[in-house]
Amino acid sequence: MLKFYTKDPAGLLQKFKAKLKAKQGQDSIQTWEQVGENFGHTSERWKGKLALKATINADATEPNLTFTVASMAKGTQEEQQIFYAYYHGHLLQTFVDHLGEHFSAARYADTRGK
Repeated sequence: MLKFYTKDPAGLLQKFKAKLKAKQGQDSIQTWEQVGENFGHTSERWKGKLALKATINADATEPNLTFTVASMAKGTQEEQQIFYAYYHGHLLQTFVDHLGEHFSAARYADTRGK
């Protein structure tokens, strides 16, 4: 699970989606894509390994945009650990690089099997 704390979680998600649609230029994010309601990685190596679901928690004590695993490709336990770590780490990097001014903090928690 990866949470981005912001006063406007819906706005943060909309900004992320807009950068995915931009396709090219400084305002674009090319390494992620929206697949239905979920988000996945676009690179050949990581495509289809995991899907992340976004949830807007606007009414929480600390409003946030939360990403959780919607689905994961089959693989060994070690492979799934790598998928999980890569997707969460890269999503955090993407948000810091492209949307850092729109959230105040981020929090990661390993919620597999919980």
